[in-house]
Amino acid sequence: MADQPSIGELSTPPPISGEMPTSVTAFVDFFASGPINTPTPIASFLEFQQTFGGLDVRSESSYQVWQFFSNGGEAAIIVRIAPHPSTANFVSALNSALADLTVPFNLLCLPATTNLAPAEMNLTLLAAQAFCTEKNAFYIVDIPPSNVISTAPAIESWFAGTRLSNSDFAAVYYPQLSILDPLNGNAPREMPASGSVAGIYATTDSTRGVWKAPAGTSATITGATPSVAIDDATSAQLSLNGINAIRTFPVYGTVVWGARTTVGANNLDYKYVNVRRLATYIEQSLKSGLQWVVFEPNNPTLWASIRLTASTFLNRLWQQGSFMGTTPQQAYFVKCDATTMTQNDIDNGRINIQIGFAPLKPAEFVLISITMLAAQSKKPSL
Repeated sequence: MADQPSIGELSTPPPISGEMPTSVTAFVDFFASGPINTPTPIASFLEFQQTFGGLDVRSESSYQVWQFFSNGGEAAIIVRIAPHPSTANFVSALNSALADLTVPFNLLCLPATTNLAPAEMNLTLLAAQAFCTEKNAFYIVDIPPSNVISTAPAIESWFAGTRLSNSDFAAVYYPQLSILDPLNGNAPREMPASGSVAGIYATTDSTRGVWKAPAGTSATITGATPSVAIDDATSAQLSLNGINAIRTFPVYGTVVWGARTTVGANNLDYKYVNVRRLATYIEQSLKSGLQWVVFEPNNPTLWASIRLTASTFLNRLWQQGSFMGTTPQQAYFVKCDATTMTQNDIDNGRINIQIGFAPLKPAEFVLISITMLAAQSKKPSL
């Protein structure tokens, strides 16, 4: 990493706090009660019961909200839509209720998509994936139940037909889960897995960091078992195709056993869930923490300040164990200088920042490009 030049006349900028949320989970579905098409933050299942009526056999997401908080989730946003969810309902809720949230969400769960007809389900999945790609959120995809998909070849065929592999802002988990339904005398109920998985994301983020893969023996799902048993060979084959297994092991119980995005091997940078989510966290933290640049002239003094501020933030992440490398130079870099901007950029106040970091897996540098606006500048001497 290049030596940082002095900041000169620019006063010491505020540090980047890195306190952006990473696991606020949005659930869109029909619920027993509560406001319609109104995103409502909740912080516990008790609060969900008080506002939206709790568990309801007609609502897949009511069970998923329960699972989310049971598995470590701490913050959710609930959007209640009309009964009998459809593609139109979901898309309308995404584009209106969730599109302009002042408090951003990080994860999206749409469990009721599993009740849609195949063509309608696929349209909804693609719309949700595109929405999350645009909003820098992450979509935990729910799949059809085991009476539709009961084998690994079946889920691979289903996945190939969805065209979900076009984006790295989503992940698929197989199979669905089985719980004991308290609304039906504790009889088994098969259900989608997204709420449970989102809870595992939240637990991993809070105990290890967003850079840790939300999978492995520590990613234990409580209160549920896989509806289909998966062995080692099947799990490995699913992983190669960008599908994450949920498995049961002696001692450990039910665990998430994969951390691939839907893009799979098609994108070497973002084939892992934790790398995609870490990059999003870094980008959002920098954009939020560098808002002060809008009031500064776009010149070398500002660029030096940006490099120092961003490097300090990344250094803190490295010290916490989020990157590979035994030195900062091996772990990350920040570029913001005359090589990242044209004269036209400078004159129009555009600041182009390039960030590189070496995630824990894979260890190659992942590149992030950020453009911000500063005050327009007369041509400075560079």
